[in-house]
Amino acid sequence: GLFPSIVLSMLMSLPPKIIALLARFAGVLTLGEVESYVQNYYFHFRVVQVFLVAALGSTAMSVLAQIYSDPSSATTVLATRLPGASNFYLSYFVVQGFTEAALVVLNVDGLLSRCLFSSIFDDTPRKKARRRKECFRISSGTAFAISSSLIVIALCYAPTAPLTLCFATVAFVMFYLAYRHNLFFVADIAAETNGRIYYRALRHAMVGIYLGELYLVGLFAVVSVDGQRV
Repeated sequence: GLFPSIVLSMLMSLPPKIIALLARFAGVLTLGEVESYVQNYYFHFRVVQVFLVAALGSTAMSVLAQIYSDPSSATTVLATRLPGASNFYLSYFVVQGFTEAALVVLNVDGLLSRCLFSSIFDDTPRKKARRRKECFRISSGTAFAISSSLIVIALCYAPTAPLTLCFATVAFVMFYLAYRHNLFFVADIAAETNGRIYYRALRHAMVGIYLGELYLVGLFAVVSVDGQRV
């Protein structure tokens, strides 16, 4: 049961870099605006890809198309599809907590950039100094998008699968220890956002409450095959 969670966690490390490049191509000027851009779009990407698509299964696209054409069916779809994915997210929280914390502490991207890419692409002392400086920076937009998406999953499953909160607590404790160590002793944030990251993260967390309400409404409204209410 851990293998799908590990693969999904590894794949999710690529989209933030792609979104940051798209932000620069889109004309975003400052680094703070790039971080806000990454946080916003990466959060929506994770909610759809990590939560909804993984929970809805192989028929995710047809189900999402059904919800788009008939929004009133969202409660029924969520009520019938989400309960089966609760076991997957129990292991996903643990894997995400340990792998993300390990990647933050080890700074694998910075290690590869400094040891491998620097010897290949940097031919002047200025380029090498710039790369060493950029190796020890944490993207606040990526970090808050990951945390907000996990909060959404935990809040959505909290009423029907309270055990999810215990595993989510493990993940957030690992996040806290890893980022606390890096920000105090090792790295710095990539850009100053003047607080925009924080209030947007709180707004993103409310998505979990809204999805949880739709989930509960669907559970109370769904009629089973034998005509009895769930």
